Amino acid sequence: NGTHFLYGGLNLVYGVDGSGKSWQTAQLITNSTVANVYIDTDGANGKQFVTHCNKAGVGYIGCDAVDSFVGNSVLSKIINLLEHIGSNSTDPLVVIVDSLTSILEGTKINNAEDISPVMYKLNQVASKHNIALVIIDHATENSEYPDGFKLEGNVGAKRRATVTTARYVPIDKAEPAKGGTFICERARGN
Repeated sequence: NGTHFLYGGLNLVYGVDGSGKSWQTAQLITNSTVANVYIDTDGANGKQFVTHCNKAGVGYIGCDAVDSFVGNSVLSKIINLLEHIGSNSTDPLVVIVDSLTSILEGTKINNAEDISPVMYKLNQVASKHNIALVIIDHATENSEYPDGFKLEGNVGAKRRATVTTARYVPIDKAEPAKGGTFICERARGN
């Protein structure tokens, strides 16, 4: 409640590096009445972030746990982990995965033929288990874009495969603790 995230599909949140989007996305689901999980695939968040998740009632799964899961790639490990979480829960879930770049191990974001199958597979898993799957993604900075940034990589392919896409705009990029605004750029469904 109170968010634009939809169950049964892939929700994308993007913003500039270091803007506080991960912190604020976890904060966004603090008062949720469902099970919440944050999966850190790149280990970029420190102890303070883990404490933040714990206080917010968001279960934290670190990159070491992801690395020890079954799969040949980070993407396959995440998909198997999502299948495991979804199959073992009878309650609705909100699962945040940080980040798309680390899931893809830093490649294949610019070409629609490369990124679309990944996005559709994540959407399919979320739909199968009625998960509100939130993927955190990065932005490309350029003063010519609104707010000085755009979704990184192939924007059209990424948006087509999501049920919602949100831009995170910090109040002050130099001071992420001030918070920011989530702007829903795309929503489909009800």
